[in-house]
Amino acid sequence: MEKQTAAVAFCSTCFVRGGALFSDFQYVYAADVTGGDVLIDGTMAHPILTLPAGGAITNASDHGNVTGNKLTLDGGVVLPGNAYGGYTAGTGNATQNEVVIKGNAHTPFGSAVYGGYSVGGSTTHNTVTLVGASDSGNTYNLSLSGGNKTDATGNVLQIKGTDNRTRSVYNFEKIKFVLENDVHHGDAMHYSRYTDSAFEWNNILTDKALDWVKANASPNGGSKRITLYSQAGYNMTVNNYDALSSKGIWDDFEYGKRIENTLTAPTLSVGKIYFEANQFQNARITKIGVLAAGSRIYAGTSTLGTTVQHNTLTLDGVSGGGYNTNIFAGYNPSDGGNTDTKNNTLILKDVTALSADLYGGYSAKGNAVNNTVILKNFNAGNAALFGGGSDNAGAQVRNGNILQVTTSGNVTHSIHNFESMEFVLGPGIVSGTTMLTAGTSTPQTFDRNKIKIKNLSSWAQEMIDHNVNAPTLRLYYGAAITLNNYTQSFFKTVRDYEFGIRENGTLSGNIMTGVTELTLSGNRFQNATETPTTWAADVHAGISTYGNTTNHNELNISMALTNVRAGYTKAWNGGSEDNTLNLLSGGSVTNGYAGYTTGVHLLVNPEDEDHPELVDTTKNADAKNNTVN
Repeated sequence: MEKQTAAVAFCSTCFVRGGALFSDFQYVYAADVTGGDVLIDGTMAHPILTLPAGGAITNASDHGNVTGNKLTLDGGVVLPGNAYGGYTAGTGNATQNEVVIKGNAHTPFGSAVYGGYSVGGSTTHNTVTLVGASDSGNTYNLSLSGGNKTDATGNVLQIKGTDNRTRSVYNFEKIKFVLENDVHHGDAMHYSRYTDSAFEWNNILTDKALDWVKANASPNGGSKRITLYSQAGYNMTVNNYDALSSKGIWDDFEYGKRIENTLTAPTLSVGKIYFEANQFQNARITKIGVLAAGSRIYAGTSTLGTTVQHNTLTLDGVSGGGYNTNIFAGYNPSDGGNTDTKNNTLILKDVTALSADLYGGYSAKGNAVNNTVILKNFNAGNAALFGGGSDNAGAQVRNGNILQVTTSGNVTHSIHNFESMEFVLGPGIVSGTTMLTAGTSTPQTFDRNKIKIKNLSSWAQEMIDHNVNAPTLRLYYGAAITLNNYTQSFFKTVRDYEFGIRENGTLSGNIMTGVTELTLSGNRFQNATETPTTWAADVHAGISTYGNTTNHNELNISMALTNVRAGYTKAWNGGSEDNTLNLLSGGSVTNGYAGYTTGVHLLVNPEDEDHPELVDTTKNADAKNNTVN
């Protein structure tokens, strides 16, 4: 302690003034005791003292204050009774003192460690600091008090390191968690059996939080969590809880503290307090292998009220799962703030035998929109697919959500909350296969124009390369869906083909119900060559059923047939031109045509992206310039 007045003697090893002599100085009174810095670790150099204190006045008549002293307990020392940062038996104040406890040092059951203790004065603005593993081993004997008086103004319980354990905590105004390099994701900093102090939420502090986030946040997405406080018997009381008040944003991460449960009452009984750093946007995560039942996996998330967006989660070769297994590309369980989840992507690649609910986006309170689920060889009949989901019955969970199918042979239990389906055609998708099978489903409704085909041109070229003249592809098969705004079947002209989607539902007005199959059917209406080898009632080389003009088709006949047409337009519109029918040796026909049409007029532009069906009533269909050899 340092000399305050001429009446106070200085001694570098002493800390007590009053009714007993603990060093070689004379009794002095009426001056403050300050500057003491005492270490007790049970060694001969730092033994256990009769009055373990950083600074003390033991005379009840002394009016001096005990302030600015420090006691450190270390080395696993077990004191016989109480310990004090500052102590006075007189009427002065014990303020701005500190006790540091580390290395498993503690007091026995029934004793306590006080930041400040005064018989007749105040005990404010004291600090008790725990530095890792204090009273570890689940003994929970360590009781802490900022001061012995109920006025806890400025008293701080400071937590450093991990696995700090206490029996009781009382008379503190604030609790501060210092996040340093020795605290890692998954660690718990403080366990307490009783927490008698009620804390204002804004008085639960985190120090060095941003530095910790920068050092520990993963660029690959997900969350990092520390348990700041965990009750080991009875909950802590927290007043005026507001998770958003402590939120910070750094790069693609949010960070801050929150309580364990989603509660909103002003006064809460709290079992756990977390510090979390969540990547809420631009996360890119890939999962492989077998998932355990009950797994909850996500790429981007927010627990502190930030919109979860632009995240991608890929399941690659995954299987397993089971009851209560939930997968999210974007997941937002926040109670308040920005609670939406949008523009996230879930990619399901080479997934088999998976039992789970899979979401593009999910929000506990807000909307889940504009998310995409992509299937690439997904064969999981016990897995349900959701574009979006929310616990809020009034939230938007369908708008803009897309189910995108990119391969044949995909199987799912059911589909939910998608506004549109996209079928992306590419190499390996063979004519005659099925792209998506859905076993069961709650009734799903799509606008007709929200069923989309992509990469049709490149797939048509593949059909040309393989000389497939009548390609067909079942896009969807399974539980009945409803198509609204149904005006006409899809029709598109690509290269030598015309394609349409045929549905098997019941049409009433512009609504088709009970659709269990969506089939893409193609006709090669030009540049087709056929030489039949088996009998059929009607034989053709090129055909149009949507109104294209059949042209430049060649049909070679070397057997007996009834009705043959090299170019055959079997539609309300479209002509038939420049086709060739060749009667070869051994060939005969009853009715043979090089070109044949049932059309009346011609289409304006059958290759138009938006309206290929428009008819030019000023132009008549004709069968001309055809040749029979």
